[in-house]
Amino acid sequence: MQNRRTILLWLALAWGAIGAPGKNAEALEANTEVALHAALKRHLDLRQTDGQYHVKNTKTSSWMILRLKRVRPEVYGKGSAFLMSADFVDRQGKTVVVDFILAKKRAGYSVVKRFVGERAQLLRALRSTS
Repeated sequence: MQNRRTILLWLALAWGAIGAPGKNAEALEANTEVALHAALKRHLDLRQTDGQYHVKNTKTSSWMILRLKRVRPEVYGKGSAFLMSADFVDRQGKTVVVDFILAKKRAGYSVVKRFVGERAQLLRALRSTS
């Protein structure tokens, strides 16, 4: 229940700036998109050890060790908050989608929240607000 509240709170705070996915892809300036991809790459590079990305599973409170498969090219958002996603592979070979909310910070962008393996719940919440 707490996890759902956290997701809904972040969505409520960021949704006004993010907008519905797909509606503003053409409005995103190329330099903004490049800056966002660079910020996500920087975040991933700083938080990987030997190619492993460590994240806490909010359902089990255990640590997950993931390997980056790919950063999805889509960027959703406008203004100062954006949504980007990446596919990772866990130790069992299962794909885990991690969604990142990036926000404008000083001179660039930074990851301010991540949702690990909660894609279905995130999409349901997004649909309910649009």
